[in-house]
Amino acid sequence: MLTNRQISDRLEISDLFSRYCRAVDTRDWDLLWSVFTKSSVIDYTDAGGIRAKAAGAIEWLRSSMQSSAFSQHVVTVRDLDIRGNKAKTLSYYYNPTALIVPGDDVNLSAMLVFGYYKDQLKRTKHGWRIAERRVEKSWQTPFWNEARRRPEAATL
Repeated sequence: MLTNRQISDRLEISDLFSRYCRAVDTRDWDLLWSVFTKSSVIDYTDAGGIRAKAAGAIEWLRSSMQSSAFSQHVVTVRDLDIRGNKAKTLSYYYNPTALIVPGDDVNLSAMLVFGYYKDQLKRTKHGWRIAERRVEKSWQTPFWNEARRRPEAATL
């Protein structure tokens, strides 16, 4: 049976991953800072990105997502190994995303991306944070051009 502390840790880590998804999908770069430690290392190379400390990785995301009309990250199957103030996690991600088609105000070029987040977490005075993240893309669909512009993103 899980202790109250273990249940609390799992809920806080779940909230951390939800906050990552919401920050990336709404392009809230200030919120994204609340997910990482200042010395975090994030490795997006397997998904075509960079490996950098948090500042460089967030700037890369900001720049690379400018041509994206939307994304909708979903993180599932969270395997957690919590040991004191550190944790290792493996999560599955699914990310429908759509790129803006230059010169077309209606259609988008969409694709689906699937993979894994392999994280090292650290408990800080502000709660759980990602100290290291490695993205492993398992597969993606080709782009298709039948997606339509979306309404505004949902908010709380």
